[in-house]
Amino acid sequence: MRGRLAVILLALASCKSKPAPSTEAVGATSAGPPSPSALAAAKQRDEVMELTLAWNDAHARRDAAALRKVYAEQVRLYEAQLDRAAAIKQKEAAFKAAPSYAQSIRSLSVDRSQPGRPTVQFMKTWSTDGKEKQIGGVLVFAIENGHPRVVEESDVAADQKRLAKLDTAGCWGLAHAAVA
Repeated sequence: MRGRLAVILLALASCKSKPAPSTEAVGATSAGPPSPSALAAAKQRDEVMELTLAWNDAHARRDAAALRKVYAEQVRLYEAQLDRAAAIKQKEAAFKAAPSYAQSIRSLSVDRSQPGRPTVQFMKTWSTDGKEKQIGGVLVFAIENGHPRVVEESDVAADQKRLAKLDTAGCWGLAHAAVA
């Protein structure tokens, strides 16, 4: 028992905790005007928010073609890694299968703790056939051809499934294997 506990503690100690989300202050400071890097970060943040709203609008209007401007060449849709064309085809099929689908998002927040990969988290409300549901959603961005594009679209349920599939190479998987 004591040996297992030691292995679990060692495995968990080797896991790195996620750094706190970073925020950028934009605008003049007492030290002078904003730096070029601060201005670039503000522009990218604005583009990320604009793309998030365009992503939501495309879903709300059930317009899969509009997602061409949002998705990167390669995008992970929930648990599937797809190229842009396949992702759009999948969305077209989903919209066709659920003609009453409607969606909205609220409570958006941007996490910049991963350099070059801003993440927007939000609450998503969707309805189909008169039934409304809510779930936490996430869009992960990366720079493609000089502009942010969505490289991952997910939600809490899909992320939980992915975590459940961790193998022994992951920290929690190693801890699980130690007690199994």
